[in-house]
Amino acid sequence: MKLYTFALLAFALRCAAQTPPPTGVAIFMEFDNQPSARALTRMQEETGSLLAPAGVIASFHALPLRTPLTRSHANVMLIRFKGACDIGGVEAQPDDMAPFGPSTLRLAATRTRGSAVLPFAEVECDAVRLIANSVPVRDRAQAMGQALGRVVAHELYHLLWQRQHHADEGLAKAVLSWKELLHATFDLESLSAKAAAP
Repeated sequence: MKLYTFALLAFALRCAAQTPPPTGVAIFMEFDNQPSARALTRMQEETGSLLAPAGVIASFHALPLRTPLTRSHANVMLIRFKGACDIGGVEAQPDDMAPFGPSTLRLAATRTRGSAVLPFAEVECDAVRLIANSVPVRDRAQAMGQALGRVVAHELYHLLWQRQHHADEGLAKAVLSWKELLHATFDLESLSAKAAAP
């Protein structure tokens, strides 16, 4: 992990200790392999759409940082996208794909310390790419971006509301099927409802 990553993580930990109300979050991204511009844009749009019903505005920033951080970043999260986030590789057959989650294939994880959820997550791009490759070639960049956006929003649920547990349904549940990650009519209100629950 590079020096600027450590500096950003230290800043994020200081901000998280303040536990402000969830109104905005700055997401800093570090990629092993950069996704296509189309997939990246779709990921950002999808994350924003999922968080909007809960009153959260997300902004995305690439590492290394081009501008210094300020205290205006009330919520900060550093996400490392591991593996190949571009489209390509092994074909997947939807009929053979079981739900993805802790008991099958890990898509992402957010770090914790005791009862606190830390502002650092890792996304497994190779696993997400397997799901995206289950759709026709012409749709894969969009599918990759949408699936990544839903995975990122799930991890932000844990951070912004400091929840280590999962919900029984919706985006905040522990295991999401490939259809839930790719289907266009996924329930975008579920994150807001689960976040508002005690």
